[in-house]
Amino acid sequence: NEYKSYLSSAMSIEMVNYCSGCNEKIEDQFLMRVQNKTWHSHCLVCCYCNVTLSERCFEINGKLYCKVDYYKNRGSSCTRCKEVISEADLVRRTNKNCLYHLHCFVCYTCGRQLDTGEEYYTLPDNKILCQKDFQPQKNIRQQS
Repeated sequence: NEYKSYLSSAMSIEMVNYCSGCNEKIEDQFLMRVQNKTWHSHCLVCCYCNVTLSERCFEINGKLYCKVDYYKNRGSSCTRCKEVISEADLVRRTNKNCLYHLHCFVCYTCGRQLDTGEEYYTLPDNKILCQKDFQPQKNIRQQS
């Protein structure tokens, strides 16, 4: 879940606020609000890398993450390069439900990037072969 962190004026809020990060009273002029909880601005940090979450944050099981660490911990990864697939990446999904970055969706043998609608074959180890390079593999298996 993605949340925006909101900067609120502590002076305009009549009740006493305690920080969800350090449990200390917030006496600063401003406080941060995320998921109906209040935070000192310096206490609202990614639970993984401790970067300050000043604009947006992501939540997994009650823990707050920056965008980078959220996708590392929750996002999908490319079957070929093992890097995280972000929401902005273009991907291909195989019939085995494996995800590949568009630039990683290449024939294992010849290295050519495969186009939309092009016939391909997936080996048991999820390597992709174009139709041309699959034929010699098929012949080798039939001879064994």
